[in-house]
Amino acid sequence: MALYVYEGINAEGIRKKGTIRAHSQLDARDLVKKKQVKPFYINVQTETAANREIKFFNKVSTKLLVAYLQQFAILISAGVTVLEGSQMLVDQEKNKNLKASLIKVSDAIQSGRALSEAYQEMPEVFPTMLTAVIQASETAGTLESTLKQMASYYERVQKSKSSLRTAMIYPLMMILFALGVGVFMLVSIVPMFVSMFEDLGATLPFITKVCLKLSQFLTSKGLVFLAVLIMIGIVLQVIKSRSKSIRRWLDALKLKMPILGELNLKGELSIGLSTMSSLLASSVPIVETLEMSQKAVTNLIIKDLFNRGRITIEAGGKLSQVFASQLVPNMTSSMIIVGENTGQLDAMLVKLAAIYEDEVSELTERLKTVLEPLIIVFICIIVGIIVMAIMLPMFSMFGAVQG
Repeated sequence: MALYVYEGINAEGIRKKGTIRAHSQLDARDLVKKKQVKPFYINVQTETAANREIKFFNKVSTKLLVAYLQQFAILISAGVTVLEGSQMLVDQEKNKNLKASLIKVSDAIQSGRALSEAYQEMPEVFPTMLTAVIQASETAGTLESTLKQMASYYERVQKSKSSLRTAMIYPLMMILFALGVGVFMLVSIVPMFVSMFEDLGATLPFITKVCLKLSQFLTSKGLVFLAVLIMIGIVLQVIKSRSKSIRRWLDALKLKMPILGELNLKGELSIGLSTMSSLLASSVPIVETLEMSQKAVTNLIIKDLFNRGRITIEAGGKLSQVFASQLVPNMTSSMIIVGENTGQLDAMLVKLAAIYEDEVSELTERLKTVLEPLIIVFICIIVGIIVMAIMLPMFSMFGAVQG
């Protein structure tokens, strides 16, 4: 949202100056008038470091958003008005960021604005999709059911993202732990035997020489090596963020990896299809639904799939034509065809999303079950090699002394 500066006169004839954030100059004018101020002028103000709206620390977790939507739905179902409900939720909220946002929502409703308009002013707290669905429900008069539905949706999405994140990060963390054990032994334990081997002048096996060289390198230049690795990682991340072709190639690679590729695909499909079902159930047009669903997923290849669906629908085609691709499991297109033929597409999408959520959870557990013993074996091999590198020359020296 842009920042606008205004000056005007209120009902008492007092001149008023101030700033306001809005999506357009027309919206800004409406907001100023709702403050009971007749504006002389409203101009866009250039954003600077001093007046820029900082949103990074204003974000609210999905868990808090889900709890808020559930409580709001309960209050509405109990016959409480939207204004009273919003004020009650302000009083009981403990999170500072969410409480500040709810105060703004309550003030906006009290000044006569709709709930969706209040949400629209704070996209960092209330996602664009939520605002669109709430706006549709206000027109249809289904706010209570929509709040419950959106709470359920964000809960499902959070669960899918959490399972997917765990599945992708868990193997990396285990491997880093195994390497950490090896580095610790090379830096802390191996140097204790170096001076002893040098004093005795023992002939060292190849494996011991390699471990000693690694130990010396990590001890003397380990921090420099770590700094170089971090810098390389940062540079690669910057290149990835700025180059769409590289990111697309990496996203395609993620979908082709054994096990992890299937996890990534089904996790993204679960999020995208769940978004579609929630929007369609809230009477959002299918073209807008596909556009918002595209934003909900992160993988560029899956984004392209939903974008092709939007283009196909606009051209008069069917959604099942797009999802009948080699990338997507056959079950997806088959169930979408049934949904299109029976007029229950949103219900079919709910079932599909649930199926993929369960499969992601199952694959995640299976991955943990397979990886844990493999990582333990990997750690044992690393430790065994280092112990062998230390013990072999000692056995040789003992043999020479006894001989």
